[in-house]
Amino acid sequence: MRRLDAVTDFFVVCTADVDQHARAIVKNIEEHVHQATGDRVLHREGMEALNWVLLDYVDVVVHVFKPSFREFYKIEDLWGDAETLTIPNEMKATAPKPMRRKAEPAVRKAKAPAPRTRKTTATKKPAASPANGRRKSSSAIRKPTKT
Repeated sequence: MRRLDAVTDFFVVCTADVDQHARAIVKNIEEHVHQATGDRVLHREGMEALNWVLLDYVDVVVHVFKPSFREFYKIEDLWGDAETLTIPNEMKATAPKPMRRKAEPAVRKAKAPAPRTRKTTATKKPAASPANGRRKSSSAIRKPTKT
């Protein structure tokens, strides 16, 4: 880009498949640039939606795209006169496939104790007659009358 009298010297364009991937790429770039040069990103844009994240380091501008956005904008074609250097993703070929989390083996659970039942001691007993202590049947109990 230097030969083209552009605003920046280099464009770095890369693709992230999902939001977490885009965040990881941006974080990794910022950490490595800071460790290597001491520079911090001058301007960061697009972290909310993560479809197209731009990191501006003045001399280098980094673009992190989701695949559909990279295909739509074709930013590489805008600077067709610039020298292009394609860096193959070597990690794809050498990295093992991510392992799916296996279901944990069924653990034999101890039987839960049976739920406790409440024992009630209060039961309704027929009323006892005050005279002889015998119980009267419910039909023998008189209700008070109005006078």
